[in-house]
Amino acid sequence: FTFSFRLLASLSLSAVTMTAAASNSNLRQRRPTNNKKKAKSDNNKIKEKTENKDEAKEPESEVAALEDETMWSVIRSHWSFPLYIISLVIGVPYGLFLGFNYVVLQHPEWVHSATGGLIQPRPAVAIGDPRQLLIVGTMSSGTSQVAEDLSKHFRLEIGHETSESTSNFVRDGTASWFHGVRFLPKPDDVEDFVKAAAEICRDFIPSMGFHPRMFRDDSGCSTRENWSSCWRRECLKILQREWGCALPKKSGAWDSEWEELTDGANKGCLSPFQTTLHQVRHPLRTIESMVVKFCKNGVDGSLHESFVPFANALFGTKHGNFTQYSCIEGTSYYLLDYTKGIKNAGGVTQYQVEATSPCQVIKLAGFLDADTLVYPDHLERLQATCQDINFDNKALLPMISTKYTVNQGDLQLTWKDFEGGRHGSTRPQGDSTLVDLMQQLTIELGYELHESVASM
Repeated sequence: FTFSFRLLASLSLSAVTMTAAASNSNLRQRRPTNNKKKAKSDNNKIKEKTENKDEAKEPESEVAALEDETMWSVIRSHWSFPLYIISLVIGVPYGLFLGFNYVVLQHPEWVHSATGGLIQPRPAVAIGDPRQLLIVGTMSSGTSQVAEDLSKHFRLEIGHETSESTSNFVRDGTASWFHGVRFLPKPDDVEDFVKAAAEICRDFIPSMGFHPRMFRDDSGCSTRENWSSCWRRECLKILQREWGCALPKKSGAWDSEWEELTDGANKGCLSPFQTTLHQVRHPLRTIESMVVKFCKNGVDGSLHESFVPFANALFGTKHGNFTQYSCIEGTSYYLLDYTKGIKNAGGVTQYQVEATSPCQVIKLAGFLDADTLVYPDHLERLQATCQDINFDNKALLPMISTKYTVNQGDLQLTWKDFEGGRHGSTRPQGDSTLVDLMQQLTIELGYELHESVASM
């Protein structure tokens, strides 16, 4: 949203410049000239002199009229006048928006000083300052919904996919699939990492929920461009720093080589969180949503080009190129490896999104405990909300998906859909390898194997 707003403002500013330049040119072009053709014969000289005397008055009056004409009237009559108005309509609110965010998020002390202490805004949170909560979960697990619910019910600043706290209101935490990369191991070989990072950083893919600005906004890269060579370099730096940053530091010769190449990538994660939660959803429902989102031509189609680079980068050393898989196979192997990577990392509390209320989430996150709360001013308000026992308090009820519901019952899978020979699979007909893996994961996450599980 912020990038789009900045782009519109830039275009509008260009329109103002064009309008002013065109208007000045228009004024110059409309200046009259008093050049007359010379007489062709001596017989017409007397007649032309008489005519010229009368016509000499017309240019003089036209010049006087143009001198009285203002720049505003010229601009208003120019073809680009609507662009000028759009510039004002967009530019002024955008300037106020940027100014408000800058003061509130980076210099709240200015408000305190300007009001003589009457207004005490929340302190600024730098990129490296701790915040309360990080929720990680695979794509299509409902991270956008939980971010929405925590913000709506408790007025918490929970961002979806972004943890950049100097230009976004995410001072309480983040819900994200890609921030889970901190719990996934880097490729063991430096060359393999460079190849994997190049897959992700080759181009900006909006549908995948990753951009370097979601982690920090001090790269100096132009925000007028979605992607550029500058953003590619910043992308590599972010991956060097964040990938596996929450795992125990590697040791040995490989690590010293890595430290030299990555300019201190093992310094730790950019943004620390008091608590990390792992949000899970029933694997069948998750794959259904992913198939609808990432399969070209439906369940029998192939994986979408936006999905393949990320799957290859994160798990390609194990699987090779994901294009070898059918869509159900590719999304399933991604889900298996991502989920097991988070579980194996340790120190992360898991909850089922279908059975958990917003109040239960903030309790798990430590928001209701004075000893674990990062921003103490929240405590009284949050406790009051979760102690308000009535049927209208939706913060006490399990979350219901209202955001990005890509699968509205269009696709319902059964375990047989994961067998070989089905939906484009090249495995032998009836092969149950993937069925066994998915059912094992389902049990490990605490779900029943029956297929009629209520959807979040």
